[in-house]
Amino acid sequence: MNMASPGDLVRTVAEVLGMPSASVAWYDRMLQEAGLRSKSGRGSGAARLTARDAANLLTALLASKQPKEAVDTVKLYAATRPDRAQSSKKAFAGAGLGETAKLPSDHSFIDALEALLLSGIEGDLATWIAEHSRGKRGRKPMPLFEVAASMPGAVGDIRLAGILEGITAQVRYTTPGSQIESGPSPDNDDADLAQSRSVTARTIIRIADLLAGRGD
Repeated sequence: MNMASPGDLVRTVAEVLGMPSASVAWYDRMLQEAGLRSKSGRGSGAARLTARDAANLLTALLASKQPKEAVDTVKLYAATRPDRAQSSKKAFAGAGLGETAKLPSDHSFIDALEALLLSGIEGDLATWIAEHSRGKRGRKPMPLFEVAASMPGAVGDIRLAGILEGITAQVRYTTPGSQIESGPSPDNDDADLAQSRSVTARTIIRIADLLAGRGD
């Protein structure tokens, strides 16, 4: 049963990303204040962190230059949709993870990231990890995942491979239409600098292990 606290998530994410815990905690606080993260509490009635909470935090860290942009960034990426012209023909279907394959056609980048985390908590990815836990030299073999987001603007990519041999699925996410074209503006509007950050299956599995209550 998931009993992970916001502090647990902050520490885990900071460790796996190699970021200062104080910086990750600042992003987390911005999301909590905006209602984009379950509120913590005490006792049996305390809210438990969800895969959506973790997906929001990870998106903010990937696509924001600074904590004050976290809320706008998460809202921006929640408005993205798959770009069919730049994605695998069957999207995530056939890649071996039912949780991502079952996503509706109009899902967002954050929806997909949430589904991927849910798969690692108690779905197909969790089953795959358990079945392959006796890898070479006792180490878990990692699937070949890449979750990437850009800044400024909102272009996300999720690539899944290594679950089924020879099968790769990739979906690109962009904001449809022109109503939301760019993300939080840099301090210098004329700055000609774009950045992209990405994480792999290592991050997804570490967060899923935390939320599932699994040890290292």
